[in-house]
Parts: sequence; structure tokens; C-alpha cells
Amino acid sequence: MIENLANEILLRIFGELELPGIIASRGACRKWRQLVPYTQFLPIRRAMLEFYDELVATPLFHQTRPWVLANLQKFDRQTYLNKLLRQYPSVPEDFSCWVLEWPARATIAFSWPGLPRKKYNEDYADDINVVGGIPWLVYPQVSALMVSDEIKRTAEYIPALLVHHHSLATWLLLDKRKEFSGKVFISGMAENRMVISAGEGAFQLNWLYPDWMAYQRRIWEIVMKAAESRTKAGRLIWSKVEDIPVDNSEDSMADISKIIAPAWLRKDHNPHAQALLDIERDRLHDL
Repeated sequence: MIENLANEILLRIFGELELPGIIASRGACRKWRQLVPYTQFLPIRRAMLEFYDELVATPLFHQTRPWVLANLQKFDRQTYLNKLLRQYPSVPEDFSCWVLEWPARATIAFSWPGLPRKKYNEDYADDINVVGGIPWLVYPQVSALMVSDEIKRTAEYIPALLVHHHSLATWLLLDKRKEFSGKVFISGMAENRMVISAGEGAFQLNWLYPDWMAYQRRIWEIVMKAAESRTKAGRLIWSKVEDIPVDNSEDSMADISKIIAPAWLRKDHNPHAQALLDIERDRLHDL
């Protein structure tokens, strides 16, 4: 019987399991539950497991499950990644692992490709069950995000995946170069470019997270702070998911052709995109 195997062999088996298998193995018996913490997992898998454990230990997490469960849609995880790879030959390892292995029912806020693109107005979004704006992960389109380097005085487009858009736009950077790959960028004031500058306050309105899991943790911090502040202020927290107003206006339902950045594969043939790049290069030249 497998439960009678030597600890060393069990640890090797656990080390080959994907996240759902690791979670399930801890419920098999006391011995396995005690062994799992000593297993050598891939760093990203360890990070996901630790974050998952933190989530399920929080009462607020379970209070936010009704909206997630009511809106989850099945999707082929590998096909989703393949669509990205057909547009650009690299997807950050931690994001790929998260798409393939993260339990869909443990999704937080809007960040899951299996959640529909619904727009919630900021006035009605409680930032606990739903977040204001439009989630875009459901569309696996690689877009072209402008990077303006005021130090080198260069401007270029890099491949990125739009995660969410409201007054701020959140991007997962796909570029293979170390300085970009896997980072999550949030552009302020609805500006769809990343400015690299040596001056103070260069990122005053912009945020850059080192990887996908760091961004996930930040989302959860925002959810917890929103719950705390709304409770203290006596503001509305939606208890019934069917009561949350959805913005169904024509503008809110814009299709993928109206995404806020040009498609990566079409950027070189997009006159507007090339014009913006030329304007930015002229600005940098005049600095």
C-alpha cells in the first residue's frame, strides 16, 4: 500500500504532484499531512500552496465564495495558454503554473480566466465580492504596451496581457527579458505606457509587482482592507450576488477589438500605434 512507503519515497512523490494533488494528499491521512511541509516543491508551487492556506484560513475568504461560484465558467486551461503562446513565444512560469493548477473555486476578486467579463460601477462595487471596472483575463490576447525609457531615451512596445481596466490598467508583462518578464504593472490615470525614469516619483502613479503571486497577494490585501473599512463606516457589503448591479451599457460591453492597446501581432501594421510610438520617441529626443 502506498501509505506504507518509506518517508523518503513519499516526499519524492509529493514533490511531483501538482497543486490540487498536494492539497488533496494532506487530507488522506495524518502521516501525509505531516510530511507535506517537508517536501521540496517548485518555488512557484510552494508559493501557491502557502497563499492557498492563508486564504482558506481567513473567514472573509469563505464569505466571498458565493459570487465566485455563481460566476465561474469552465475553460480549457492548456488551450488558454496555447493561445497566448501562438501570439508570443513566452509566458511567465508562475502565471502558467497558476492557470494550470490554481483551484478555480479559490479565485479572488476578478482575477481568473474562467470569470465572465462583467463591468461593475465603482459606486456599487464593494471591492470585496466585486471590483469596479472590467476584468479582461477571459480574453487571451497579447497586447502591445508602450515602454518609454527616459534614461536611455528609447521607446518600444513590449508584449503584455491586460488583466483589469478601470481608472487604472493592470498588465502582466510577457516580454522574455529579465527586467520585464512576469512583472505586473499598473498604469495610473488610464495611461497605457510604462515610463522608466531616474527622477523622484517616476512611479508615483504607477505600480510594479515582481511576479504574479505578489500581485495576487496585493489583491487580497485590498479585499481585506475594503471589508474592514466598509464595516467600520457602515457601508454596503453585498450579501446576495444576484443583487449586485451590473453595468450593461453599450460602452461597458465593448468587444475585444476595442481593447485599450493594439494587438501584439498587429502593432506594426497599426497606423495609430506607430504614430503614438513616433510621438513618444520625439518627446524623448527633446528631453
